[in-house]
Amino acid sequence: MKIQETNNGVRFEIFVKTSAQKNKIEITNEEMMFFSKKRPHKGIVNKEVIKTFSNFFGSKVKIIAGLTSNQKILFIEGLSKLDFGQKIKDRLNSKTRLS
Repeated sequence: MKIQETNNGVRFEIFVKTSAQKNKIEITNEEMMFFSKKRPHKGIVNKEVIKTFSNFFGSKVKIIAGLTSNQKILFIEGLSKLDFGQKIKDRLNSKTRLS
């Protein structure tokens, strides 16, 4: 998974699959994927991405590249790469579902 720490936050890459059976986030060592029940139309999936990842990380998330692509780069202001990794680890270790 590509994660880059900047002066004021962290940026990372996700892949989006639409028309899925349910909304969910899947994380492997190589990539982070977001599955959306919606079809891409007028930014609906992008809004789901922002909402879901904002809830997942407990921080405001922006799409900084890939608005019309299934490969997107997201940015979280004020989060370090270490904090990013810890939040993912905490979520994966908790009983909380990622969807």
